[in-house]
Amino acid sequence: MHQFLPHYVNVDLDLPKEYHYKLGLFFDFLTYHIDWTNIKYKTAELDIEDIKLDFTRSYDTPLIKFDAPAVKYWEMNADQAVDTWFIPASSPIRLIIRDLDFDFNANLRLDDNGYLDPVIYDCDIKFGDSYLYHDNWMVAFVMH
Repeated sequence: MHQFLPHYVNVDLDLPKEYHYKLGLFFDFLTYHIDWTNIKYKTAELDIEDIKLDFTRSYDTPLIKFDAPAVKYWEMNADQAVDTWFIPASSPIRLIIRDLDFDFNANLRLDDNGYLDPVIYDCDIKFGDSYLYHDNWMVAFVMH
């Protein structure tokens, strides 16, 4: 698994080269159209050898405790354009994910179709030293 997953993320996973998002505030009175184009991904360094999976009991329920220090380092670059009447902006943007760690406690339930669905009880996500770089300090602050 420690060889398959990094290869899949870096080579086989069809990550988007552009992405478009619409953000509406105040019942869509203030609408932002955010377009990311020319998205480039650097090779992801994953830390999956230290993943811990424990079977435990809490909340009077048997649980699966999952501890995953997932991403050591991953960098994404793109050109961002925000089209709105309030603070329009166009700038390069860079997202650096460093030392991402997530832990959760879950239970598994069988649904009506015969699939196991996770029921998450606790989730702790630590973003480590991750950072978002943007030319406009207000956009960087809001998106960070």
